[in-house]
Amino acid sequence: MIIIKFIKKYCVSFILLCTVYIPLSSASLINADYLNTGDNLAVLDQNTGLEWLDLSLTHGMSYTAALNFDSNYRYATNSEVEALFVSVFDKPTFNTGGYASNISGRLANLALDFSNLFGSFNGRVSYGLYKDENNIIRMMGVYRNNPNLYGLNFSSNYNHLLNKADNSYSTYLVKKPPQPALTQTISNSPTSVPEPSSLLLFLVALLALTIRAFKSI
Repeated sequence: MIIIKFIKKYCVSFILLCTVYIPLSSASLINADYLNTGDNLAVLDQNTGLEWLDLSLTHGMSYTAALNFDSNYRYATNSEVEALFVSVFDKPTFNTGGYASNISGRLANLALDFSNLFGSFNGRVSYGLYKDENNIIRMMGVYRNNPNLYGLNFSSNYNHLLNKADNSYSTYLVKKPPQPALTQTISNSPTSVPEPSSLLLFLVALLALTIRAFKSI
């Protein structure tokens, strides 16, 4: 009887723990290598196949300058960034100003996991810039102290960072798909030579006979 009570007690505790904290790996996001094996400076989304550049690599760059960081990467689209946050935070929309402050519990754990995975500046902020459907520069990310989470409906305008650097901000970049190799098809079949037409042969023969007739006169 005592053993049964013990099992029930700790099974319930384990289940409650699992419901409070679900690691970010549940969103199928894993560390990937950017340049060197084990550098963990990229994030691979196993669901979409997108490879995201670590935010720490473009922090302090303007939105325009970030695109020139690596020609193999492009700006993440509005839909890609939103889908990323939905996959991590389920419903990352908040009523007050588009962000949630002093979050706790499972949401706080997910926010810190996201920051650890995507990188941060000075271990403090993981802010990524992107353009929304109206071509306005927006930001979504995590402030680690407290922590705070800025979600899909965070509507602050960051157009002033188009060509201006700010150490607190990075830009969401994803890797371009590999370009197919250019191939040239070379035909081994011999070049066909058109055969002369029957009329042309007849005219040549007629001309030869005419010349021969004139010579015999």
